[in-house]
Amino acid sequence: MDNRSAVQNLWRAARDRLARLNQVLADAEPDDDAVFHVRARGPERGDDAERRLAEARKARLRKSG
Repeated sequence: MDNRSAVQNLWRAARDRLARLNQVLADAEPDDDAVFHVRARGPERGDDAERRLAEARKARLRKSG
């Protein structure tokens, strides 16, 4: 077993656990005493992400063309 596969396995396990934590928090009832809170994502956040992706594509096309 080399170090790279160990790091990849560690990263994969950590990512899976964080995804599970995020899912549990999203499904849970909001509690004022909770340590972690999930912020609601509105449609404006999605629109902002789409805009940034489009700008990145345009920039990549300008660099390659």
